Amino acid sequence: MNNSYQNTDHYSPENKLSQQQQDGEEETHSYKVKSVFTSVTGLMIEGFDLLMIGFLISFITVSLSVTPGEAGALVSWSLLGTVVGGITFGIISDKYGRVFALRWGIVLYMIATALCYFSVGYNDLVVYRFLVGFAMGGELGIGMTLVAEAWPANKRAQVSSYVGLGWQSGVFLAAVIPPLLLPIIGWKGMFLVGILPAILAFTLRSQLQEPKIFLRKVKERKE
Repeated sequence: MNNSYQNTDHYSPENKLSQQQQDGEEETHSYKVKSVFTSVTGLMIEGFDLLMIGFLISFITVSLSVTPGEAGALVSWSLLGTVVGGITFGIISDKYGRVFALRWGIVLYMIATALCYFSVGYNDLVVYRFLVGFAMGGELGIGMTLVAEAWPANKRAQVSSYVGLGWQSGVFLAAVIPPLLLPIIGWKGMFLVGILPAILAFTLRSQLQEPKIFLRKVKERKE
């Protein structure tokens, strides 16, 4: 009976919370900082991409000979892709890892964005924009989860607010950069601009391992 009580106490909510705090404290400072930067960069790319497409609609309308409504639908397809991608990458994240999902999401984003540059018509651009949204769908949820699992409980609210700044930064850049570069590189060239920070995000994510809390959860599922 005593052993039974001991086992129950070992798996009590208080002990689990304490273990999660300990996991966050065990991560190196470098890991914690990289987890924030990789999440901020991902949200910055998403914010930049979604607002940038709004600046391109009038140019796409003329270049592809489509109606303003059809050009505007590119935003809707991107947002639909974000919803589907958020669900899909959330499942992948829980099964294979936070960093794994973020890493492959940014790879898909770079491929889909490059395809937007090489698009030859409206229909294939719609498909590529859906894929861009799909690739970005997991950035917010998984990025926040990664940061929460990397940092101890008493710092999570603070660093999570930093991650949110990534979106505002991306929106700001999308308001400043397109008016400057559009006359020079054209609307297709603007897609390539989004690939540059994605390369940085992929580099950061390639240097990260999964957080200890996630690895412990995987181990517990297998036992």
